[in-house]
Amino acid sequence: MSLNFHDRNFFIIAVLFFAAGMCTSYTFDIKSLHLILPFPLLFLLYLWTSRVQITALTSFLILALFGLSGAILAYYDAQNQPLLPIELNTSSDTVDCVIVGRLAEMITKRADQSVIIVSNPHVQFRPETPLQKLPGKLRLTVKNNTRINLIPGDLFTARTQLKKPVSYNSTGVFDYARYLAEQDIHLIGTIKSELLIQSMQDQARFPGSIQFSFQRLRHHISNSLRKISDKEAGAIYTAILTGNRSAIPCEVLDGFKHTGTMHILAISGVHMSLLGLMLFSLFHWSLRRSILLINRINVKMTALLLTIPFLALYTGIAGGNPPVIRSFIMSLFCICALYIGRIRSALNILAVSAFIVLAFHPISILSASFQLSYTAVAFILILTIPITRFIIEKLNVLPDNTSDQSWVCWPVHLISATIAATLGTAPLLIYHFNHLSFSTIFSNLLIEPLICLISLPVGFAALPLLFIHESSALSLLNVGAIPISWAIQLAGFISAIPGSYTWVPNPSIFAIVLYYLGWMALISLRSMSHKTVGFCLIGISVMTVILPFTPLKGLTTSENRVSFINVGHGSASLIEFSNGNTILIDGGSRSGPGFDVGSFVISPYLWHRGIARLDDIIITHSDADHYNGLQTVIQRFSPQRIWLPEKADPSSPTYTQLIETVLANGISILFPEKDIIYQSVNHKFSSLGRFQAPEGSNSSNDRSLVLCLESDTFSVLFPGDIEEAAEQRYIQSSSLIKPTILLSPHHGARSSNSNSFLSAVSPDHLVISASLSDLKGGKTLRTEQYAAQLGIPVFTTAQHGTIVYRWQSGADSSNGKLFEMVEPTIY
Repeated sequence: MSLNFHDRNFFIIAVLFFAAGMCTSYTFDIKSLHLILPFPLLFLLYLWTSRVQITALTSFLILALFGLSGAILAYYDAQNQPLLPIELNTSSDTVDCVIVGRLAEMITKRADQSVIIVSNPHVQFRPETPLQKLPGKLRLTVKNNTRINLIPGDLFTARTQLKKPVSYNSTGVFDYARYLAEQDIHLIGTIKSELLIQSMQDQARFPGSIQFSFQRLRHHISNSLRKISDKEAGAIYTAILTGNRSAIPCEVLDGFKHTGTMHILAISGVHMSLLGLMLFSLFHWSLRRSILLINRINVKMTALLLTIPFLALYTGIAGGNPPVIRSFIMSLFCICALYIGRIRSALNILAVSAFIVLAFHPISILSASFQLSYTAVAFILILTIPITRFIIEKLNVLPDNTSDQSWVCWPVHLISATIAATLGTAPLLIYHFNHLSFSTIFSNLLIEPLICLISLPVGFAALPLLFIHESSALSLLNVGAIPISWAIQLAGFISAIPGSYTWVPNPSIFAIVLYYLGWMALISLRSMSHKTVGFCLIGISVMTVILPFTPLKGLTTSENRVSFINVGHGSASLIEFSNGNTILIDGGSRSGPGFDVGSFVISPYLWHRGIARLDDIIITHSDADHYNGLQTVIQRFSPQRIWLPEKADPSSPTYTQLIETVLANGISILFPEKDIIYQSVNHKFSSLGRFQAPEGSNSSNDRSLVLCLESDTFSVLFPGDIEEAAEQRYIQSSSLIKPTILLSPHHGARSSNSNSFLSAVSPDHLVISASLSDLKGGKTLRTEQYAAQLGIPVFTTAQHGTIVYRWQSGADSSNGKLFEMVEPTIY
């Protein structure tokens, strides 16, 4: 693939540079790009107006300008922050207020609450103040209740508590605030009761927006789909026809996720293409019934153009969110290419659609759906035919007289497309979802035809019938639900096979770049010796993914690290030794129902650190905010040993359930008192025992294990949740050490952290693992005051995010105290 300006593939490379510039700008937060904005524009204008000969050097300059333009566009998008009212902009607390707005889309139910999206919102903070316009949309939640009788477009008012969305300030962890910003949502709120929601009289039923008309259609279709007999199949139908997956049970979603068929449930180019093919066939057949039309118009092209408004209608019904719009744009460009006879330039069409999407919505470059959809389509276009030829010619799976167009070849084409898409998206799937399914190709061959080739066409045929004769449409949908139920059972069966999938740490950006550079070399270079470079690059990339599962995992770092993970009000600390050994101390949080801190915070952080397996997990005591996320962690990271503070506690069913999970996974259980848990040449990690009163204590906090990490230059004390009485017994014991770092007992609470304890321990730094509400409620105030009096610097996870200390064995004390506060990073 040459880099000549006149080459037909040049624009594809230019768009790749444009996207790379965007990723670089978002990732590294490049400053002052606006100062150089005029220069690429002037240079492009010069090339356009002059008749200079375009050389290879000029081609490289143009590519560089595309990259620079992408970086500049991303920079301005990142700087474009919404202007919020001062009451909300200066506080991260919830603010009581009254909002007025229109229901933007149908109300969805998630876990035990309903989600309401409000468009054109206005807010009033006090009765005497006027309504103020808010930017973007609002996301409000209210406990599930069927008495919320609102449909999209309805004007309503509600009393709510608004706040800015916050994310766990920890690398690798899902960025909730950015996810909402991609949907133009900048504020979230809670409505305590459906009685606080009041519909308003609206003179203009449709306020000039087609969006509400689409959403009303979507609302009507979703209500009808709920009447399908098989509720699970009905939820799948709702997902593939309207884009709403909220009704799909978690166990069903897990089955599709573990088999690598999750993409089927997201509206994509496959859905658009299938609908377009059905519409084109219908229009083409109808137009050909008239001899007059055949003589006067190009029937094929007319049928092609007639599909566009119906695809646009389906885009609106499917929610009109960015992935659906991207699919529509891709389909639109394919139709245009067919119309003008340029379908051979499919990759250029794909590049043009990607360029347009990014130009108008730059932050799409960061979304998994954008990256996966475009990468999958590109690899299908590039590799399907070569893989098909290899299967037919090299493996000799078909008779010699079989035509490439024969129906016998369809399974081969499907296998080839599945392999191509899997090869193209594998590193991105691992990066975004930390999940690798070994049954992807086999599962897609079984499940995709059932849903995409049988149920989906039946669903498309039933959609217009829902508005004409609902009972007939439901009969048709119940027939189409049968293959969906088969697909659900297949996904559940395959995912239950041991070893059918595994959890994988995040590959580095460097490894992902190497992977795609290797494929570019294989595709574009002709010489076999040059193709060897491509194989080597892909091999190196794959090795970086495999390395964390091998005994060589310690070769990638020479540092030791201890991380106090930001889990809110709870505790989770990770120790990483330079030889690859890893220890997790606690793993829980005081969080709401439906939120698993092990799944959403601790696991992503461990994967981001390149950890595939844990050596040890230690629980300091049996309070839920120290262990309620560990069931997920145990299942995903298969620790060798787990150290428990006590045996099953009858008063705590969740603690007993955790022990049952440990036993079911065949993990060794130990109950330390004064034991060395891990020891090497330079490090010792041990339990100092318990410091409860001899006659026993009614407080589980005082029964906490006190743990200590010691090295030649660095030490950390993990005292669990011990309170003042146990603190006094500790400082009077022979186990007393003065650590470099002290994890504040009981999350910095005033019942612990006595002045005498802090003075006796005298750490260089005090770390408090607490939530924002703990800080604002004054729960840590006394501890912070005592530390300030003693001259001890205090760092809280609520303010600083995940706090990381790193040190090198045998280094001087200054290196031993190297402190790093991990800032949120956008990838």
